Amino acid sequence: MTGRQKVAAVIAEFVGTYVLASAMLAMLVRTNFEFFSATAAAVVYGGLYLIFGSVSGSQLNPAVTIANWSIRKISSLSAFVLIITQLLAGLAAWKAAQYFLGQALSKTATGGVNWRVLTAEAIGATVFGMAVAAVAYRKELEATKKAAILSVGLFGGILVASLASNGLLNPAVAIAARSVSWAYIAGPVIGLIVGANLYNVIFTDMTIGTRPSVIKSSSVKAKSKKK
Repeated sequence: MTGRQKVAAVIAEFVGTYVLASAMLAMLVRTNFEFFSATAAAVVYGGLYLIFGSVSGSQLNPAVTIANWSIRKISSLSAFVLIITQLLAGLAAWKAAQYFLGQALSKTATGGVNWRVLTAEAIGATVFGMAVAAVAYRKELEATKKAAILSVGLFGGILVASLASNGLLNPAVAIAARSVSWAYIAGPVIGLIVGANLYNVIFTDMTIGTRPSVIKSSSVKAKSKKK
C-alpha cells in the first residue's frame, strides 16, 4: 500500500467506526427493543462495508481487526494502527453524543466481571466472527454479497447476545455507550477470535475452492484408468 492508501484506510476506519458507534448508541438511547437495534446495526454495517470495504476492509471494530489478525489476514502493525483508530472513533462518538443530547451519558456497565454478560457477548461475537471469516476467505464474492453476509452475521450475533447483554459485540461501541467493562471488551474479542478460527478450521476447504482429499484421490484414479 502507498502512503496515501494507508492514510485513506485509517480515515475510513475512523469515519466508519464513528458512524456505526453513533448509530448503535442512538438506538440504545431511543429504544429498548433489541430487534430494532440489531436491524439498525446490520443495515449501517452493511452500508459502510459497501462504502469503505475496498479502502480498509471496513472492519469498524477492534475485535474484528484482532480476529482478522488471528487468521493472518492483516499484519500486526496494521492491526495495531486500526485498533487505536477504532477506539478513538468510539471515544469521539461518546463525546459527540453528549454534546448533541446536551447531557452526560450515564455508565451502563457494572464494575467487576459479569460472567453472564461476557458469555453472551462472546457467543454472539462467535456468530459474527464466522461471517467475518467467510468474507475474508471468500474473495470471489461480490461486495454486495459480502455486505449481506456481514449484516446477517451482526444481526444474528446481536440478537443472541441481547438475551443477557446490551448486544454490542464491539469494544469501540462499548466506549461510546459507556459500557466499558471486561464483559464488553473481552467478550467480543474472545468470541470473534473463536468464530473466525472455527470457520477457518472447519469450512475453508469447502468455500475457497479446495477439493476434499477424497474427491482428489478419486479423480486421480479416474485419470489413471483412462491412460
